[in-house]
Amino acid sequence: MEPESSCRCSAGTLYILTEIRNVHTVVEFEKILVLVQRVYRQGQTILNCQDCSKVPPQSSSFTIPALTDHCLPLFEAVCSAYSITRNNCFFDPNILSFEQPLPQFICVRSKVQLGETDLDEVETGMLVRTLLCRNSMRLLSLLEALHGTLQRISTDNAQVHQARATALQAYELSIQSSMHRMALFLEQIKIEQRMDFILCPSMKC
Repeated sequence: MEPESSCRCSAGTLYILTEIRNVHTVVEFEKILVLVQRVYRQGQTILNCQDCSKVPPQSSSFTIPALTDHCLPLFEAVCSAYSITRNNCFFDPNILSFEQPLPQFICVRSKVQLGETDLDEVETGMLVRTLLCRNSMRLLSLLEALHGTLQRISTDNAQVHQARATALQAYELSIQSSMHRMALFLEQIKIEQRMDFILCPSMKC
């Protein structure tokens, strides 16, 4: 008799997904950073969970692309709030793989400092762009790791039932689609020259 699973990934993921879906239309930048950090940590927890790595993929692993996709409209709101140049058509709701179009968000600026010094408009924009790049790369790394795990599962179980193989293939396409969207966003906001900032405690990522 197998021991009862101690995995709590599904509950944690459902809580975060529900919170993201219920985010108010007007949301502070600091709140967005906190949500994205929680998505990243939960994704890491799922990827490191032995139960979630079993075949077929557990429901928790299936939610990682949905979690990262929900972060993109929030990133768009940040770009609008801080006048960060990007291609708006990329965020057309019709491009995102959701049954219902996502609501538009309005990001409220949070106070940004370099040590104890307030930043001017240009410096603030560069710092926010840096934070967006860093968090986007983290989310993309989750998707890449998940994609690698799925490929390993498919290779190790080459003789799986046809229905399961079809489900795994559809899931892989979903992951690849999310990876493509996140990579496009990074391409839009990438920083040509690296700038290192010391963040105030409330703005750390």
